[in-house]
Amino acid sequence: MDVRKNVRWIGVSPSVLIALVLGGCAVNTQSIPYYEQQNILTVIGNGSVELNCTLACAGQYGWNRIELRRNYDTGNWRNLALMIVRLNHRDDQSYFYLGRAAEGLGAFEAALVYYNKSLAITQNQAAGTPCGGSLDVCDGFSFPRDALYRINVVNQILAERRAVPASVPGKTPQPTKPAPAKAKKTKVPKQKPSDDDIVGY
Repeated sequence: MDVRKNVRWIGVSPSVLIALVLGGCAVNTQSIPYYEQQNILTVIGNGSVELNCTLACAGQYGWNRIELRRNYDTGNWRNLALMIVRLNHRDDQSYFYLGRAAEGLGAFEAALVYYNKSLAITQNQAAGTPCGGSLDVCDGFSFPRDALYRINVVNQILAERRAVPASVPGKTPQPTKPAPAKAKKTKVPKQKPSDDDIVGY
């Protein structure tokens, strides 16, 4: 059976059908309700996201690779994080993206968790699919090199933050007022009594 003839028969060209299929594979984070987005970002910030899907999710992940890289290059960390969680593809690149998104959103401890998960998959210490296998689909990244580099960057940031004392939230440090100078006592010279002051003479 010629599928193309059937497609034309229902009034849809093959190119339009392909576009519809690809569009269905694309992840649109705008469709995620706001409260759900906040819940996802909270879980990401806690470092507790676990990506569970491997080969079954590889196709959909592949359709979204260009958009994922675009979000990375433009620093759209929120959208990058939401896309990775929605795609749920377990490979070293996904965890690297998740780590970079967490780092960009200020969750540095969580970023280290995800970068180390990326390393574990690359080094075959954990279940997952390395992107740099026989078919390199790492989109210009090199693992574990790039994950190790980001780990060093985050560790430096955390070390600098620990070296600076944390200020109390909501309170602005006030300059120390100098202690008031003590007034010097002026000695009044004693005067000798005059003849008018002497009584009895």
